[in-house]
Amino acid sequence: MILDVDHFKHINDSWGHATGDAVLVEVAQRLRTTVRESDMVLRWGGEEFLVYSPRAHPLHLEGLAQRLLEAVGGTSIVVGGQSIAVTVTAGFIALPYSHIPETLCNWEKALQIADMALYLGR
Repeated sequence: MILDVDHFKHINDSWGHATGDAVLVEVAQRLRTTVRESDMVLRWGGEEFLVYSPRAHPLHLEGLAQRLLEAVGGTSIVVGGQSIAVTVTAGFIALPYSHIPETLCNWEKALQIADMALYLGR
């Protein structure tokens, strides 16, 4: 699953890069506390995060995505006395995808598909 902090440039431009950094730290913390111990949360680049959930059942990924969206967007992030509304958009895919062997749809292709789904969610 790929998650992207919505309008992150606006956060940096409005409150400064130090506030943007604090927002990223809090988003990461909220994601980490929402997933299982066996899951991984990684900063994927800029304001994007990757959640790898190897034990998640494919039918439960939508529910996981909803929990993650709510964990981030359900409560404003407070930095230096400023309350900042922060939301994320997510795209995800399960492997194996539609019974296609991983030799044809490996993790790199899966990330490309999840990234396309992320941009469709905007």
